Amino acid sequence: MVVGVIDIGTNTTRLLVAEVEGESVQPLLQHRHFATPAGAGARALSRLVEREAETAREAGAEVVHTVGTASLRGSPEARRLDRACRRMGAGGLRILTEAEEARLAFAGALAGEHGEVHGRVAVIDVGGGSTEIAAGGADGVEWWASRPVGSRRLTERALLSDPPQPSQLAAARNAVSRRFAGVEPPACDLALAVGGGAASLRRLCGDRLDRRTLTATLERLCAAPSAELAAELDLDARRVRLLPAALIVFEQLCELVPEPLRIARGGMREGLALALAERAAPAAEGR
Repeated sequence: MVVGVIDIGTNTTRLLVAEVEGESVQPLLQHRHFATPAGAGARALSRLVEREAETAREAGAEVVHTVGTASLRGSPEARRLDRACRRMGAGGLRILTEAEEARLAFAGALAGEHGEVHGRVAVIDVGGGSTEIAAGGADGVEWWASRPVGSRRLTERALLSDPPQPSQLAAARNAVSRRFAGVEPPACDLALAVGGGAASLRRLCGDRLDRRTLTATLERLCAAPSAELAAELDLDARRVRLLPAALIVFEQLCELVPEPLRIARGGMREGLALALAERAAPAAEGR
């Protein structure tokens, strides 16, 4: 089955069109837009969602589903976006809970590993507005936690300069440490990192993240303004501006899960694609 997922996050709005067969998710089309409720506004974002839903159907999606995460929880703009989703026949906007985010990210991360992981796994999803940690095995999530700290939220509250100053980095580290106080995931054999920030870090750090690599990369990103580094790294300047905050969150998470964290090939959108295909299968069989 081919499904389409539109994910309205704190930093970006993304489209994934994928073919799902069993536990396999094969991406067919992926788009990313730096358009969110905080930036584009509900009207512009509604038009974007409508266009992306049409694109998904043109790419063969039999089901299209739109979800929102931290940026839309309790947002007054969610109602307008919901109406846009209903107009395009996508059943409305679904706001994911923290628990749903954690479980979907876990399922998508494991699906991307194609059965190559064993034992207990921790999956880390550092978003723009929140961070989810889930731990479990082949039978699913056994433990999860979510904290309202992410790359955009931390940047806007602590890393105000471009590049961030040492005093701001220290304040950000203290804030992240307080947020994760008392979080004690079970012992795991492997940690996987998912999400847009992790995907961007692959270009800078390779596929594995440990404290030494994270610290060296943070120093590099704080050596010049984000626009200058973006041109050098061939990344969007808006993403580069948020990466120091993501690195600080990952530094703290290295205290909680085994190093190195491996950047996964799947994540929350892939997990949602699996769930959509599973839900649609009985209806398809009944036709």
